[in-house]
Amino acid sequence: MHFHDCFVRGCDGSILLAGNTSERTAVPNRSLRGFEAIEEAKARLEAACPRTVSCADILTLAAREAVVLTGGQGWRVPLGRLDGRISQASDVNLPGPFDPVDKQKRDFAAKTLNTIDLVTLVGGHTIGTAGCGLVRGRFFNFNGTGRPDPSIDPRFVPLVQARCPQTGDASARVGLDAGSVGRIMRRESKIMMFNGFRLGPFQYTAISAQGNRGSSRRGGGRRPRAGYYGNRCRNVESIVASVVRAHVRSNPANAPGILRMHFHDCFVRGCDGSILLAGNTSERTAVPNRSLRGFEAIEEAKARLEAACPRTVSCADILTLAAREAVVLTGGQGWRVPLGRLDGRISQASDVNLPGPFDPVDKQKRDFAAKTLNTIDLVTLVGGHTIGTAGCGLVRGRFFNFNGTGRPDPSIDPRFVPLVQARCPQTGDASARVGLDAGSVGRFDTSFLRNVRSSRVVLQSDLVLWRDPETRAIIERLLGLRRPSLRFGTEFAKSMVKMSLIDVKTGSDGEIRRVCSAIN
Repeated sequence: MHFHDCFVRGCDGSILLAGNTSERTAVPNRSLRGFEAIEEAKARLEAACPRTVSCADILTLAAREAVVLTGGQGWRVPLGRLDGRISQASDVNLPGPFDPVDKQKRDFAAKTLNTIDLVTLVGGHTIGTAGCGLVRGRFFNFNGTGRPDPSIDPRFVPLVQARCPQTGDASARVGLDAGSVGRIMRRESKIMMFNGFRLGPFQYTAISAQGNRGSSRRGGGRRPRAGYYGNRCRNVESIVASVVRAHVRSNPANAPGILRMHFHDCFVRGCDGSILLAGNTSERTAVPNRSLRGFEAIEEAKARLEAACPRTVSCADILTLAAREAVVLTGGQGWRVPLGRLDGRISQASDVNLPGPFDPVDKQKRDFAAKTLNTIDLVTLVGGHTIGTAGCGLVRGRFFNFNGTGRPDPSIDPRFVPLVQARCPQTGDASARVGLDAGSVGRFDTSFLRNVRSSRVVLQSDLVLWRDPETRAIIERLLGLRRPSLRFGTEFAKSMVKMSLIDVKTGSDGEIRRVCSAIN
């Protein structure tokens, strides 16, 4: 019920509204159950705290309890939603049981959920059932062949056929997770039995298993985690923090430089420190990376860590920690950094294909989705432009001759145009720098997002975020202008952790370099 609520008009409790044409009457919702539990909880809360707790929050909490009561892990639930006033069956267009993987990905991406979210949430099918009428065709007459779907484990077919006879009751139920229908498994749900395709009766679950077979991590190493180094290098974080602090004090431009370097590292071959490798054709030589700064800070931190803990801490981990320190030193919120990456051995300028300063929103979304980052991550991480600068040669065209018109981009606040023109004269030094966040270039805050809202930003890729309804809504939530609101510092920290885990090297995939600029 919670999933069906959130995927229509957002998590607003509109699924709970009764009526002849409400969402509850749509075909996918007619088998929903649990309404009485929500109504009873609401009645008890009204007695205890009248007109205080929304039905949307009650349903969200109830979904968490449903997981915990069936053996799953709990979590802290953000609260403060309001209830929606509109509920129409005609709005219900949910992901369906016969959808191919590409459509599932698109449907989830439209809700700011990435492919990891898709697979994980579909994993909720570890509890629950489906109607025989919905699944029977796959087990008796797949695509009109008169035979079962050949991708199903043949040993599984007769079990479902016995439960759902071809001419039996269409409303009878069959478990979505064979043998474990009432338990959420802590480690590996039985719904994920890839090798034999013994997965459950829905076609899209089996397709998802096939489509994601090749995505498992090579090397067999463990996923990075906070506190990874333990007693092997107790002072790793304080040593990196001390070095970065000194370099930022001597040159404040190192803070945005290090943050940008981490982004550029993760978006090419994953967060493996390949951006740090020197060479005539390494990633550092690619055009977008030639203005990066902060390499000396990483090398100094590495030298100090090699003296304290030889051959223990990777350059990839040092850069990840340094990026966190860059945010903290400019007034941003800190976070626990998962550690345990290995350093990559390959660095090629030809691999560098980063999101660009003129990209439309759709391309930005695709580029981030390709790295398992959703639209909230996109907007939040672009919010890192609250510190840093851009070269005048990169932005000048928008302020003097936009698209060959001989005029500035008309979507820019006209009061902002002369300020940038003065900083970046049309025939001036192309290497001169202009702040990405007018008026707050050295402080990590929400000023940049306010400037996006006011059309007072220098990069076209930043400005277009306000024109897209989805990214605009996220900006409004981060600025507290739309509910449920989001805290920028908290969201930025979460997105940085997600980004720092992109394609990390573990096990036999990498090494721990002796120096960050060269492989061993």
